[in-house]
Order: sequence, then structure tokens, then C-alpha cells
Amino acid sequence: MPLLEVRGFSVTYRTDEGEVYALDNASLSVEKGEIVSLVGESGSGKSTMAHAIMRLLTPYARIDNGEVLFKDRNLLALSEDEMNKIRGDEISMIFQEPNTALNPVFKIKDFMTDVYITHNPGATKKEALERAVQLLREVRIPSPEKVLDRYPHELSGGMKQRVLIATSLLNNPDLLIADEPTSALDVSVQAQIIALLRRLQEKNNMSVLFITHNLAVAAQISDRIIVMYAGRIMEDAPVEDIFARLLHPYTKMLLEAIPSLESRELKPLPGTIPDLREKISGCPFMDRCPYKMDKCRERPPEKRVDGRRVYCWLYEEEGA
Repeated sequence: MPLLEVRGFSVTYRTDEGEVYALDNASLSVEKGEIVSLVGESGSGKSTMAHAIMRLLTPYARIDNGEVLFKDRNLLALSEDEMNKIRGDEISMIFQEPNTALNPVFKIKDFMTDVYITHNPGATKKEALERAVQLLREVRIPSPEKVLDRYPHELSGGMKQRVLIATSLLNNPDLLIADEPTSALDVSVQAQIIALLRRLQEKNNMSVLFITHNLAVAAQISDRIIVMYAGRIMEDAPVEDIFARLLHPYTKMLLEAIPSLESRELKPLPGTIPDLREKISGCPFMDRCPYKMDKCRERPPEKRVDGRRVYCWLYEEEGA
């Protein structure tokens, strides 16, 4: 049984311009000790999925249907007190922007010790500080005692992201959700953070749901990649299979859009994401797809091709 399983999940946002269908019957799973990357353009529903799992959606969001099963418990059915015990303990999250995740008026030591003591009520401040120093060392922050006595604005972007990673690991979570943890960092620091996350995941046998818009970044860290588009899952396969045999047209075009050293030519995806204020009955990628057929307007099929999920009518006749 997967550690995390999201089944048939749909989320709608209420806005002044009408309802926005952010997630539409999306399903995914994460096994124990597995790193799964959720990949897609901005507006595909990646962050909505992460916040929905943590039950951190805005008051303007409505869950229309679906289940979020963690250790076979439906998180949507838990009370707020029960969910608070899970957040930061069994499930932890690294947010997209470290500058907004860290409170500028609190020193790093206050931030980290508060998280630890909240989930370990019997712990002393000394124990919490010792644990904070230990984790800062693990994420390779030099002079952790000095860093603990600093405010967030005194740290670089990479250092702040390492502090957030250390904080997320304070209580040895079973599942870590990393929401675009490298998007605000330069390329060299991105590579360091990805290597760090992979090392910590292997050491703790932790499950990771890694959210990114960059397929190349996902390839470096993932065991499995799930491709999202306009609130739906397009493809779900082991990372080796994704690149060895590109199937879904959207995945192919995402890969072609990655700059290469061999060619200076950029291949942006034509067209734009559909208006999510309109309910889409067929394939949401249809208007941008070079292989579209009349049946694509009807409904997006779920077919298995060589043991992977691919939502595309191109593989309707493939029996694998």
C-alpha cells in the first residue's frame, strides 16, 4: 500500500471572475522511500495539489471530491487538531519562497526550536537547540551556532533554503513535500540543494513529493515523474521510462523546450494553457497538440502503456 495516495481529487477556486477548476479528478501515489516529481507549467495545479494534501488551501478553495490517504487515513476526514499533529511531524513541507516562509522578526533559533517543541511538548529549549544544530550540520551549514543567532535577512537565499530543509527534518517526517524548492536559486545552488535532498532522503529512507516546472531538474532527483497539465495528470512513469520512450505529446514538448548545449534554438510550447474557468470535457492539451483528433474533445482516456499511466487517445489501440 502506498504511503500517500490521492484519489480522484478535484479542487475549485472561487474568484471574482468565476470559478476556476484547479484540479480535475487527479490521482497520484508515493511509495515509502520513493522520490516522485510532479512536473508542469505554472497553473497546472502542482502547488494546489501540495497545499491540498497538507490541508493548507485558502478559504476560497473548495474540495469537490476525492480522498487524500496517508498511511491509510483520509486526511480530509481528520479534525484540525489531528491534522496539526501530522503537519510538521509525519508530513513536512518546504515552501516555494524562503523569504516568505521565514518570519523576518524571529531569529533562526526561535523559528526552529518552536517547530521542534510544538511537536515534542516535553522537550526543553536546550534539547531543541541541540537538535537544530544537528540538522543544520546535516544540511552542511558552517558554524550552525552562529547561524541560529541570525535573522533571515542576514542569510543568502541558499542558506535560507537549507534552514528550511533542516527545519522540515526536525521531527523525522515520513513524507517531505518540496514545493519548487530551487526555483528562487541560481543554477549552482540549485544543484547543491538537489544533491542535498537526495542524500538526506537516502539516509532517512524518506518519501519525497518534489514539485517543479523543470523536467531536467526532475530527472536529476526522481524515481518517478508525474506530468500535470491544466489540473489533470497527463503521464505517470519511472524516470528511466519517461526519457527512454517519450509517449504523451505534452511530455515530448516539455522535453524539447529544455535548452541544450548542442543547439541555441529554443522551442517554446505553442499556444497557452486553457481557461480553467471553463469545465473541460475532453483532453485539456488538445488545442496545443499536433496529434489532436476529433475524439480528443470527448474525454481524456486512461490507458496503461508498458505499465505506466498515459492519458492520451494516441495509445487507445496499444494493448500493453
